[in-house]
Amino acid sequence: MKTKPSLKYQTISPQLEKDGPYHLRVVIETPRGSRHKFALDPEIGAFVLKETLASGLSWPYDYGFIPSTLAADGDPLDALVLMDEPTFPGCVLPVRLLGGIKMKEDGVENNRYIMCLLPRDEASLSTDDYENISDLPTKLLRELEDFLKEYSEEKGHDIKMKGICDRKAALEDILDGRKAYEKSQA
Repeated sequence: MKTKPSLKYQTISPQLEKDGPYHLRVVIETPRGSRHKFALDPEIGAFVLKETLASGLSWPYDYGFIPSTLAADGDPLDALVLMDEPTFPGCVLPVRLLGGIKMKEDGVENNRYIMCLLPRDEASLSTDDYENISDLPTKLLRELEDFLKEYSEEKGHDIKMKGICDRKAALEDILDGRKAYEKSQA
């Protein structure tokens, strides 16, 4: 008897209901510092190696997706999580939405939403004071934009950087992505 793989990751609620609208969940696919890009493969229900970055490039922070959302490119919305230490593929993190980097990849909107790990009672984190994308050091934000552009162009994509959005605009995008996902499941 052949069974369909279980993909609980796709059905996780992105919202941490008790903590307010900017506190979300993110599923990590690729950990910080890795040259390998991992992705959830819905056909087999597991994380797979998607590609290896060129020598000298590595993921600057954990990279993943916002569950139960759907972007214009047909994938869940992308998330880049700022935190002090890397995690692992499949780790579900409680995060605070800071904003987004607006991009078009080959003419299709493909934004990256910037988050940070929620503060922890047991330890101080370098991102504890970040509430909005404007709180990030300008140099860090430019490095993130440069990495995302270089990474995508290295793969042969035409990239147009469209600017930065604050967390309110990013949340509106995420809510739209949630509606698109729900509609796709109906």
